[in-house]
Parts: sequence; structure tokens; C-alpha cells
Amino acid sequence: MTIKPFFRDVVLTFITEMAVLASFFLLYRLIAQYFGPQGVGEYSLVKRAAGMIQPLLLLGLGVGITRYVAISVSPERKMAFFKSGVVGVMIIAGLFLIAANIFQKEFAYFFLGSADFVSLVAPFSFFIGGLLMHSLIYSFFRGMMVSGYFNILQLLNISILPVFAFIFFSESSIGSAICFIGFLTGAFSVALFCFYAKGYFFRAVSLRPFWRELFLYSLPRCAGDILYGALFFLGPAVAAHFGSAVEAGYLSLAQGLVMALGSLIAPLGLVLLPKISGMIAQGKKNEIADGVNLLFTAIFHIGIFISFQAMIFADVAVKIWLGAEFLPAVPIVRILFFSAMFYCFYAASVSILNASKNKPIDTTNLFSAIVFFIFLAGAALFILPIFPPTVSLACVFSATIIFLGILAYRSVREIYPQKITRDLFCVAVALAVNLPLAIISLSIKPFIAENLFLTILFGVILVVAYSVLFWFLNIRRVGQLSVKNNQFYR
Repeated sequence: MTIKPFFRDVVLTFITEMAVLASFFLLYRLIAQYFGPQGVGEYSLVKRAAGMIQPLLLLGLGVGITRYVAISVSPERKMAFFKSGVVGVMIIAGLFLIAANIFQKEFAYFFLGSADFVSLVAPFSFFIGGLLMHSLIYSFFRGMMVSGYFNILQLLNISILPVFAFIFFSESSIGSAICFIGFLTGAFSVALFCFYAKGYFFRAVSLRPFWRELFLYSLPRCAGDILYGALFFLGPAVAAHFGSAVEAGYLSLAQGLVMALGSLIAPLGLVLLPKISGMIAQGKKNEIADGVNLLFTAIFHIGIFISFQAMIFADVAVKIWLGAEFLPAVPIVRILFFSAMFYCFYAASVSILNASKNKPIDTTNLFSAIVFFIFLAGAALFILPIFPPTVSLACVFSATIIFLGILAYRSVREIYPQKITRDLFCVAVALAVNLPLAIISLSIKPFIAENLFLTILFGVILVVAYSVLFWFLNIRRVGQLSVKNNQFYR
């Protein structure tokens, strides 16, 4: 029996994202070991600043290139859309990075939280340049649905290269490692693209007919990407102004953990955007609606399981991962893990919304979330300053992610309606299953917390047991949808 391409792509992408998740933990462990809490804080701020600036320079083309490459019939049109995007990004990014290096102090103060980080501006320029090239070529491979290529690119640039860089520069500085990562990320991306394109990219073609269509779709989503980056940037940036880089790093680290756990859902979103775009072009809306229902069921179960277990074992994980000196970050990590399920839901919904509607619905949701964050942050910091600033910002961010997840759910259900009682029943089943598991974890935790092997073994057993239970709870539903809507998985 052959594996259907959709599931093959999801499995390959899932394996890659798990490697990226593993490298995330290893990378921060290495930074903590070689550079201490200060180094973790500095690298976290650079990552968060890149998360805000990259969407601004990418112009929404991460989604636009994927979509238009996927729906274009001829190879010439596919390459023309890609080249149009590359030219646009190179112009905007070049101007921005020149300005950043001319006004280094101002850039460091606004984007990194303090003018003391001026030494990181030049390395940051290499870092963001490499990420942009990676994103453009990664989006092209996604649109072409060549899962082998975009997963190799992700594995090299996001998983292996950063770890290698910090090992190689362990006796040097954070800035040197960041610069090295950026340079090789761009170089690897271009090399893999040239290998795939085999010189086709350099054939002369007029880009003028493709600019308008590509950018009319992409630019509204650019605002959404910027708002998404700003959502994760604002908390650490404000924390850096109210406290130290270490405290801001704790918040940024906790955000990174939530995003990393969201990678369990990421493979579905990465494959769904080009897949759904093609299905919509073929008029298969009913099949998509049934697939969305199945996806939501999986997210409810996986997200709640992740949230509960991550909150319980947060202190154990941080101590084993980074060391006892990072235990002050545990309360912040737990606060953010409370919203993990909603982040998983949002992460999976974005691709559905972008593929289903030309209107940038996600941008509207993100704008509402930013307003929600600013309002709550102002109240928590200035009107009712009950907790320390970093803890208050963690609570505000967690509440904002919950709010964003609810908005994403409402938006998807407006396109693919389903009775809310059906979804609430799925949530109730997931809670009924996870509450006993949480009690078991709390009971066993004191006996295994000091033993890394036993902790990992218990985690593996728990995941396997839950997976088996999930399978039995949903086997009939999965079977019915797979048979009835076989086209969704082809």
C-alpha cells in the first residue's frame, strides 16, 4: 500500500519540525552553557526583533508566493511570480538595512530595547538577510509542493546550522554566531534553489504582468505578518524597558517555547495552504469543510494535552534544559503554557483562512489582538500594577493568545459552518481525558523529577498512551471522513 501524498508530506514536515523543536532546546542549552542568562536574553531579543522586522521586509510574500506558485499552471508563471517577489524584497530589505546600520543606536534602542546592544546591529543585519532569503525560497518550494526540498531547507537552516554556529563560536561572542548563522542561511538557501531550478531562474521574462496580482494579494497580508511579529515583540520589548535584559529574555524564552510546541501543528498548516488553494480552484469546498472538522478535533486534543503537561513539568524541563539558575523563569513559562492550546489552534487556522479568502481576515484578527494586548498591558502596568512587570506582561500575552485563538475559530467557522455544540463536545471529551492524565502526572512527578531518564520515559509512555486513546476515541470518525472524502488526502 502506498502512502498518499498529502499524508506523506505531513509526515515528512512533522519529522522536520520535530528536529527543529529538538534543536531549539539544544540551542538554548548551548547558549546558556557558554554565555549564561545574559547571552540567552540577548539572543532572545534578537530573535524577537527579527520576528517583527522580517514580516515588514517580506511584504506578505511568504503566503503570496506559495499561493500563486501553487495555482499557476505553467512553469513560466510560477517562476515569474517568484522572481517578482525576490526583486521586491531585495529592494526594500536593502534600503532598510542600510538605514539600520547608519542609525545603529536608534535601531538598537527601539528594536532591541536598549542602545547598549548597538554591537548586535551589524550581526542582526546578516541574520535578517539570511532569514529573508530562506523564507522566499522556502515559500517557493511549498508552492511547488516539493516537500523534500522545503524540509531539507528547514532542517539545514533552522535546525542544524544555529547549533553548529554556537558550538563553533563558543569562545567568541553572540554577535559572531548570529552573523555566521545569517550568512550561511542565505548561502544554503540560494545553493539549494539553484540545484532545483538548474538555471531556469535566470531566463529572461517580463515581470510587469505579475507584480500587480502578486502584491495586491500579498501586501494586505504583510500587515498581518507585521502585526503577528509585533504581538511577540511588544512583550519582551516593554519588559526590557521596565527591567533587565535577563527578565525580558525570560518572557521571550517562554514565548519561544509556546511557538515551538505549536510546531506540533505546523506541518498541517504548511501543507494545507497550497493544498486547499488547489482544491478551492477545483470547487471542492465540501471536502475541505469535512477535513477542517477533523483538523479541529485533532487540535482540541493535542492542544489541551500539551497545555496541561507542559504546565505541570515546566520547572523540571527548565532545570534540566537550562540549569537551576533559570528557575526564576518558570512562573512566566507556566503562564504562557496556559494559552498553548489556543496558539496551536490559531497556527493551524491561518493557512485555512489565507487559502480560502482573498480578504486578509487574519490581519483583522491580529489587529484586534494587538489592541487587546495594548489595552490590557496599559491596565496591568499603570492602573493595577499588582504583579511585577514581567509577570504582568506574561499574563497579558497569554490572555491575548487566548483571545486570538477564539477570533481564529470564529473566522473559520464563518467560512465552513458547523454547530458549536459539536466543537464544544470535542473540547469536553478532550478535557475529560486530560484531567485524569494531569492528576496522574502530578502524582508521579515528585518521584521522577530528579531523574532525567525516568522523566523522559514517563513522557514517552504518556504520549504513546494518549495517542492510542485518541485513536480509539476517533477511529470511526477518521475512517468515515477518509472514505467519504478521499479526495482531500490525494
